[in-house]
Amino acid sequence: MAWREKNANTVSMRTEKESKGRRPDAELTDRILTTCLAHLAAGGLEGLSLARLAADIGTSKQALYRRFSSKEELARASLDAALTTFLPPTPERSNPARDLSRLLQAYRQNVFLNDPGRALLKIRHLPAFEPIALGLEQELQFHIRQILIATPFEADMAVRIELFIAFLWHQAQVSENDISGLSSAQKLDHAILTVLGLTA
Repeated sequence: MAWREKNANTVSMRTEKESKGRRPDAELTDRILTTCLAHLAAGGLEGLSLARLAADIGTSKQALYRRFSSKEELARASLDAALTTFLPPTPERSNPARDLSRLLQAYRQNVFLNDPGRALLKIRHLPAFEPIALGLEQELQFHIRQILIATPFEADMAVRIELFIAFLWHQAQVSENDISGLSSAQKLDHAILTVLGLTA
């Protein structure tokens, strides 16, 4: 996907730039990105303190600034790293409903109910982060389209895709269980069957 290629090129350029000077500590960089994403998920960009982040990691603010020029750049890099390393399951092509369940459950568990989704919920309205949220949605649209195309569910495909993505964002905002007693995974599977028109 073009979005993944753009992010990969950005990481590559940053690595090349760093390699000309001090060789970066890859393990420390990974911890910085992971911890930053957790802070973003908890408090958004406004709640991201580089001093507190450095203290939690056991490093210095200077170590952060050697790698990233600003808090915003660090936040973008943490999201890019998490989203580009997630690989969605390959569809089996024999059962669209099952393929959709595998795909959307993987995104639900690894993205929308995890730190990337929780972070994006808080910052996707900011201009610097809108492209990341849009890229996530476009990639998900592509994978859903690949499952639905040339199937009986191809009709109204754009509407179905919008409903699936909206439901995932909704699940990222609500608790795991509600008064229905259904888990978020069960509710997602029920939504898939409903949108496909497979419920009784």
